[in-house]
Amino acid sequence: MKNWVKWLGIAAVAIGCCVSIMAFLPGYFGLLALMLMIPGFIVSTAYIMISARAEIEHRINPGYVGLALSSLPLLLIIYFTFFRG
Repeated sequence: MKNWVKWLGIAAVAIGCCVSIMAFLPGYFGLLALMLMIPGFIVSTAYIMISARAEIEHRINPGYVGLALSSLPLLLIIYFTFFRG
């Protein structure tokens, strides 16, 4: 079980990194980042819930890092809407 949870955390960070890189690329990559953001939220949230239920302790929780990276396109949309509009 613990090995499976470890891979789920790695997947959360990997999806978050892909989303954050694609958010800054021109063209349709912004739309792809928004579509990939949803599975990133799901995987990160699942990791956070499983690690909290199993009481797995980390110095830096990969679920929170993946969640922060996956939310980057949404934060960019909010920034450009309110501060650049």
